[in-house]
Amino acid sequence: MRGQAQLEAIDIDLGKTRIRAPYSGVVSEHYIDIGTVVAAGAPIVRLIDTSNREAHIGSPVTHSEKLSAGDTYTLTIRGEFVAAR
Repeated sequence: MRGQAQLEAIDIDLGKTRIRAPYSGVVSEHYIDIGTVVAAGAPIVRLIDTSNREAHIGSPVTHSEKLSAGDTYTLTIRGEFVAAR
């Protein structure tokens, strides 16, 4: 019985060490070192959603004034043409 109780306690502890993301993605940045104790809710990694592509594009003000939110534009990513909004 005592051994079973210890196994159950270990299972509970392991359950508390798992990190579950709200969506599939790739860890792009670690904010803390391995083994660091953190408070609940503290950010520890940056997760990038792999189901949708995202582009951050710099543009001069003179060009950006011609762009409209919600319109579709064609981007080239590694030689592939992609429609983007």
